[in-house]
Amino acid sequence: MSTTISSSTTSASSSAVVAAATAASTALVEAGPSGAPPHPQGDDDDDADPLLQFFLTPSVPPERAASFRSLVAQHTHIAFLSDSEDGSLCILSTFEGQELRELQERGRCILGLPLAERLLTDPS
Repeated sequence: MSTTISSSTTSASSSAVVAAATAASTALVEAGPSGAPPHPQGDDDDDADPLLQFFLTPSVPPERAASFRSLVAQHTHIAFLSDSEDGSLCILSTFEGQELRELQERGRCILGLPLAERLLTDPS
C-alpha cells in the first residue's frame, strides 16, 4: 500500500501533516540513516539521527532539486537526502504520469515537492 501526501491536503493542520510525514518514515527512524540502531533514550538530541529521509525523483526539475538540496542541507538535524527510494519519502514535482503510478505500484511513500519544502521551512 502506498502513501501519497500532497500539498492539496493543506486543510489539515500543519502538525497533522508533519505527523503524517513522520509516520511515513517510521521505518527509517527505527534503522537510522546509516542502518545503525537508533540512539537510546536520554541521548543528547543534538546527536539524534534525522527523522525524515527524502529521495528526489528524476522528474523534479534540476533547479528545483538544487533548491531542495540546499534546503535539506540547512536542516540536517531533521532531514537528509538519500540516493535510494527504499525507506525514503519520494518527492515528486507533480502528481501525474507514469512515475507516480510506478512508485505507487512499488508501495512507496510519496510527497509533493511543495509540501516537502514546507515541512523543512515551517515544521510547526
